[in-house]
Amino acid sequence: MNEIELRGAGFRAFPLTPDHLPALQRLLEASRDYFELVLGRPPGPAEAQSVLRAGPEECRDASNKMIYGLTRADGGDEIIGVLDVFRNYPESGAWYIGLLLLSPDTRGSGLGREVVDAFVYAAKAEGAREIQLNVVDQNKGGLRFWTECGFTEVRRWQQHFGQRESTFIRMRRRFHTSQRVERLSAAVVDILSHEEYHVTVARLKEEVATTTEPFVWSVIDMSGGIAALVPDDIKSAWIFVLKKDTSSGSHFHPNSIQHMAMIEGRGNAVIGGALSRMTRFAAAANPEDAWVIIDERVSHEFFPEETDMVVISFHTCSPEELLEIDAISGRPRVYETSAKS
Repeated sequence: MNEIELRGAGFRAFPLTPDHLPALQRLLEASRDYFELVLGRPPGPAEAQSVLRAGPEECRDASNKMIYGLTRADGGDEIIGVLDVFRNYPESGAWYIGLLLLSPDTRGSGLGREVVDAFVYAAKAEGAREIQLNVVDQNKGGLRFWTECGFTEVRRWQQHFGQRESTFIRMRRRFHTSQRVERLSAAVVDILSHEEYHVTVARLKEEVATTTEPFVWSVIDMSGGIAALVPDDIKSAWIFVLKKDTSSGSHFHPNSIQHMAMIEGRGNAVIGGALSRMTRFAAAANPEDAWVIIDERVSHEFFPEETDMVVISFHTCSPEELLEIDAISGRPRVYETSAKS
């Protein structure tokens, strides 16, 4: 595998080989705090060899692996960091960061961000469309660092790693915004600019507080300029208010593809059985991260936290045609008449 060239004003990067194992081992042993935090154990005597051979994730092979040693640009050969990355993982066009570790006395200097920026630049030049990585929940500093670097949460799961049972967080940073998402995002911006939207949301919040249903909604009139903004296959637009601390219930649409963006609130989504953290439309580092796109017959369920969740949703069928099926019973879902407007 031909390595990519990484450049930075504050660091020098070079491919690691077995000849560098002693220097890499010294770095890893100096980073005992990281290993105890993430793995629940100190680095082992052959840790450097394990890192040199490791795949992107546990039980994955190391094909397309590139691993770099990092030294200071102002001189010296001491390895102060290691960057372990993979092309085309977990899929073609996605690149993956398996490990970025800096020596304790280097952390907080801004060098980590410089390394990430250099890698992002190089990956984009090689045609990557996004970068992914995992971070464990107990690594609060790492989670904050990756968030500040423009990565957003995709999903969470439990996994035994090292000597710890950890909550893993998959994160990604996308580079390109599709034309479809650009058009949907433009439509949302237009909807939010009208007073009618805010009046409707206020009314729906009053309704959801008194109904026994998990959410209420209102259909958006597309006869105006919105129809010209959205993709041609979008046939209806909706405002939903989901009740705080209440599951929406698992359901699916057999005759429509749904495109949804969260405008207010926070919470999780389970799409096709996969859990992910939702990103507010206005807070997304990349517009792609704000959109939840759900194919026909894919079950989905939402879990608003502490406050009502407001979403704008687009469907590929008209309001009159849209079918909603309970994912548990397989029967059409029926709501209170007052919930629909």
